[in-house]
Amino acid sequence: MSRPGSIVAYRAYGKVNLALSIMGQRPDGYHEVSTVMAAVDLFDLITVQRRPAGITVHCPALPHLPQEQNLAYRAAHEYISKNAFEGGVRVGINKGIPAGGGMGGGSSDAAATLFAVQDVLGLTEEPPGGTKAGSLCHIARELGADVPFFLGPNRVPPKWTAALCTGIGDIVTPIGANSFWLVLLFLAEGVSTPWAFSAWDMDNQSKGLSVSPAGDDRPLIVAKELSMGTATSLAEVVYNDLEEPLMTRRSDIAKAKEALVEAGALNAVMTGSGSTVYGMCHSREHALLVRERMLSRKTAFLVDARVVRTGVM
Repeated sequence: MSRPGSIVAYRAYGKVNLALSIMGQRPDGYHEVSTVMAAVDLFDLITVQRRPAGITVHCPALPHLPQEQNLAYRAAHEYISKNAFEGGVRVGINKGIPAGGGMGGGSSDAAATLFAVQDVLGLTEEPPGGTKAGSLCHIARELGADVPFFLGPNRVPPKWTAALCTGIGDIVTPIGANSFWLVLLFLAEGVSTPWAFSAWDMDNQSKGLSVSPAGDDRPLIVAKELSMGTATSLAEVVYNDLEEPLMTRRSDIAKAKEALVEAGALNAVMTGSGSTVYGMCHSREHALLVRERMLSRKTAFLVDARVVRTGVM
């Protein structure tokens, strides 16, 4: 077991959705999805330090968010309580992933916090897939839909960097993945995930759960191109069912997509529930050129443009 005061650090990687099918709203209020997620080499840095008692979370980028509402706080609390540990921890979060951007930053922070708390407390992990109440997999599924995915890329070494995720996004099937270059556009205004799905509901009220995950082969096509295709072939099939309802309500997302294509990207798609939009590129050099063209526009809605690749460093 580590000594009081010792610090453990983990990278909490972001993700993009290369495919996102929304099947409809379930009776429990959640939405059934089938999505292909790929980690990208943009990350938050999570540090965890042992304390005699209590849990604190320090995240300078989110000064107005009560620490108890931070998913990293919940992750630390659940792990400590379910493993009957007597001590406490201090969690530090240095943000590199924009909040409200659809890149899973909060979920990734939670997964990285689970690893870090386990390490700093000197506890042993149950084998992957374990069902024990205090296991990482069990806690991750309780914390939120995207958290189980990040148990792959945030592990050292990574267990997986891309996966087909079904259910509410919590059933993870790892897939092999090539690395691709992207330009991320960070927009001035984020998107609330509940608001994004409510917009989809409003536009699709009559559809219900009319399509089963097995009946939508688009995610499987994307997964195949991610594993075996080229940037061009993957760009032809990426999609997001949340795009259309959001673009009718958020013109900046539509403009960002259009601007990326005009700047030379192979295709442009919103990730997750938005508002971040990514453009697919042939190479790092191609991505740098697209980024330069975007930044030269000085577009009002654009906060920054970043070049990333799928996979982790």
